[in-house]
Amino acid sequence: MYHVNIILACSLAVAVNAAALNVPSNNMASVDYKKVPIKEKPLFQPPLQEIVDVLSAGLTSTFETVNVSAEDSPDLTRSPYNLTSPGLTGNARLVEIGGPPYLLPLVQRDKLYDLAALAQHLQRDPALVAGAGAGPWPHIGVNCEGIINLSIRNGTVDQGTRIVSVEPVGAAKGSSRYLQRQLPSSETRTALLGNYLLSEGKPGKGTRIVSVEPVGAAKGSSRYLQRLLPSSETRTALLGNYLLSEGKPGKVIKVVAKKRIGPSNFITAIRETLKNHYGDKIVGLGGMFLLRAGKVKFHVMPDFSSSALCTDDDVDSWLHYFEMSAPITHVGTLVTGDHGLDLRVQHFHGFSQHGDGGHYHYDTTPEAVEYEGYFALASHIIRVDAPDQTHAVGRD
Repeated sequence: MYHVNIILACSLAVAVNAAALNVPSNNMASVDYKKVPIKEKPLFQPPLQEIVDVLSAGLTSTFETVNVSAEDSPDLTRSPYNLTSPGLTGNARLVEIGGPPYLLPLVQRDKLYDLAALAQHLQRDPALVAGAGAGPWPHIGVNCEGIINLSIRNGTVDQGTRIVSVEPVGAAKGSSRYLQRQLPSSETRTALLGNYLLSEGKPGKGTRIVSVEPVGAAKGSSRYLQRLLPSSETRTALLGNYLLSEGKPGKVIKVVAKKRIGPSNFITAIRETLKNHYGDKIVGLGGMFLLRAGKVKFHVMPDFSSSALCTDDDVDSWLHYFEMSAPITHVGTLVTGDHGLDLRVQHFHGFSQHGDGGHYHYDTTPEAVEYEGYFALASHIIRVDAPDQTHAVGRD
């Protein structure tokens, strides 16, 4: 892979991809993992208690109240966590699929990834896959956010994934809403890009996708809608960052933080604290955090742009932003360095039982915010189908 000038990439994308904007969604094949590059590199694994000490000291500049410990996680299948596995541990690795160059400047619709097929390719069963990615746009016909939360046991998928979309399609910013859906167990694909934790999960509460509704809604006129995917839908699209593990109960890093007093969000504060301490030794965490109190700024992607998005300002103008309320369960990954793999260093999406969901940015109520996080220490990072040509746009 190599970095390209995004303006040049825009001109090339317009010429090459314009015809791909209206690709039929029916019967689209997912990426064949035997035909795309898959790389794996080890991550640094300090003792859990050492990480506890590092975070206990470092997070106090961002939060007034900080409590970090290494302990067994609660049963994460229970409310208010609602994951599809009771724990996060057991051969825990991070997985990044695709990347922003498959979405920007123009979408590459053929980048569909079946997560059940990936687990099979990696010989992971039982498995928990949990994290943040683009939802399977063919499932609803439009672009959407994916909150990936699925378990595979003896070849059977238990789907807890939600998708969230902007409603109505084409709505202006401010008039749209978001729609959260749960995927069926048969739908295990994603698309374009993603960062995930992979583990051995047990049956649970499902993956969500989030999209802007109505399709085509302009900022200011849209709303959001959350759906739960059926077990038959295991795809994602374009990009994703996931935790892959056995989903077993076990020792994890628990972080409780209240009342934000610094500028960083919860995940950035954790990642930067670890990076400042460990330097070039790259540490990776995957898991979940619960927003117990307060409100957060989320975005939900509208349908794919027909014009090239060449800068972060272009992307910001395209995205739909919403303020959403606790309790919200977030899943995703963080790494303290790129590792030469063109990694997205942090990426978390959230879902809720009350319909709120999307891509996490930061809390908007620092005085009232309360976070409760559980993170598994990953041994390796697996990089799947990294773009040959990359850029730094759209990484927030």
